[in-house]
Amino acid sequence: MPARIHLTKLAFEKLSSDSKTIDTAIENLKYWLLHPSFEEYHDQIDFMIESEQFEELFDCFYQVIPFGTAGRRGLVGIGPNRINPWTIAASAQGHSQFLLKKYGTEAKKRGIVIAYDVRQYMNTEIYGPHLHNPIFGLSSKDLAETAATVYAKNAIPVHFFNDIASTPQLSFTIRKLNTLAGINISASHNPRDYNGKKVFDEYGGQLIPPYDQELADEVNNNVPMYEVDIGLFSRELHEGKINLVSGETEQAYEKAVAELSISQNRVIRIAYSPLHGTGKRTVFKVLKQLGFDVHIEPESSIPSGEFETVPNHIANPELPEVFERLKLFADEIQAEIIITTDPDADRVGFMIRTNENTWKLLSGNEMILLLTKYLFNKNKKGKIFATIPVTRLLDTLCKRNNITLNHQLLPGFKYIASEMNELEEKGEMDTFLLGAEDTFGHIRGNYAREKDGLVAAILLSEFAGELKEQKKTLIDNLDEIYAKFGYVENETISIKFEHSYELSKMQKLMNEIRESKGNCFTPLEIESFKDHWTGKAFVSETEKSSRNLLEFEIKPEHGTTSCRMLIRPSGTEPKLKLYFECAKTDHLEQLEGNKDIVKSELGRIRQHVVEILTNMMEK
Repeated sequence: MPARIHLTKLAFEKLSSDSKTIDTAIENLKYWLLHPSFEEYHDQIDFMIESEQFEELFDCFYQVIPFGTAGRRGLVGIGPNRINPWTIAASAQGHSQFLLKKYGTEAKKRGIVIAYDVRQYMNTEIYGPHLHNPIFGLSSKDLAETAATVYAKNAIPVHFFNDIASTPQLSFTIRKLNTLAGINISASHNPRDYNGKKVFDEYGGQLIPPYDQELADEVNNNVPMYEVDIGLFSRELHEGKINLVSGETEQAYEKAVAELSISQNRVIRIAYSPLHGTGKRTVFKVLKQLGFDVHIEPESSIPSGEFETVPNHIANPELPEVFERLKLFADEIQAEIIITTDPDADRVGFMIRTNENTWKLLSGNEMILLLTKYLFNKNKKGKIFATIPVTRLLDTLCKRNNITLNHQLLPGFKYIASEMNELEEKGEMDTFLLGAEDTFGHIRGNYAREKDGLVAAILLSEFAGELKEQKKTLIDNLDEIYAKFGYVENETISIKFEHSYELSKMQKLMNEIRESKGNCFTPLEIESFKDHWTGKAFVSETEKSSRNLLEFEIKPEHGTTSCRMLIRPSGTEPKLKLYFECAKTDHLEQLEGNKDIVKSELGRIRQHVVEILTNMMEK
């Protein structure tokens, strides 16, 4: 044992010069090797040491996986910096303590809803294939059952979904059952080896600062991780401490979303894929109930945490590659649009067959523009809420159509949910038109406080059908918007860091950009710079994280009329997200030429920025 630890520590010292972090990693590793609770993990930890997987070991043990603004999310694996029964149980215990401190006996009356998606850990590349592996095959349902027993042990009643459920379905159920909270065991659109626990408040949305900080502090500081009382799910279920969510509640969700339909048009033919996720039980079902001509792609309709038919096993509808096999299915059935949703069905992707019989993937911003135009066509007036990265063409579209727009919300759907809560408190929810973020997320109505892929699936399918009767497509309608208001191009890319222990490098890079105020991007000329860390004081560290956003106005060149760039760290993965927007709002009659100019300039700016940041990272 001492020899193994000494060898491992020497290897860790080659990965990091931070002696405190190295010591923490070694202490955590010793605990897992010595404590009886982790005996079933010992063979696999020994295998990782013997096979010299020191980078992986260091990343697994250098910290306890942080409980952040939305909960815990990360790679599944062995160790305190991975998602496994121990880290999920500790999260549940901390959340239980938070609810009991905040609500007292009310928490023991109203309880919590627990949902889960399709994820299942099947990675055979890291761990010894012939050794016992307690996390191999670990599913979202397994983790949800573990969490449920912890809440039950704390005398908090649990309403547990009897099958996979979408995130918006969970949000609806919290509100329907009047519980104090909800959790979903899911990693949404992240790669297949991720999982996590997303926490929701009594309104059905994620907690905003400073309440998310209070919860994070409770989990991170007041929970003895290795002393959490985990019960037996079957026993707690038998004793009535855990109850299954009824079919009537699930049907009520379907009815609530179906009522958002604003047209009887059903003439468009749809190819749909849930990308192996929960959408088959909600999105496909409701579209069918509403009478849409929708056909589900058979292989990707099978619930599976392997996401085996999806390129790179990343079931993210934002990625063009997830549509490749679906285009073949769509061609086979002569569909005019393809719809996909991510594993927890809160995000939706649309691909449209063009007049030239090719396929075009709508961007998140294009979906928002089309949804806004459709609502305006239907004489809907009121308020739209959008996050800062959403295209500024939305401002022009709303202004011309007398729609009130709040476009200054920080990234994160919880800020849209918070605005909805304020409207509801004032009795003004009838003025709410749409909540939208550029990352393929939308909500309408008052049934939930989370984005729902089903909302856009219904509305854009109706809109596509109405346009079809005019011998037009959604692409034609987009071009009409561009021809009237100007052409805009948006692109989001990521600079990835391989391990979570490199997050300090990412923050160092953010700080260097912040301190330079954009001068690091010379010869690009920065006309204005906004750091969302400045201005009002932070109410919590979680708010500081949400406000870690830099905005740059770049001097437009080569015929463009405006260029913008945003930079922020991802909230769920070790990567830096870069948002680019270029527009041309003059000579509107030259649409195709304007498209070429804008795309070329955005490409030039993107290439330069990425080269600069790559060089800064390598220093």
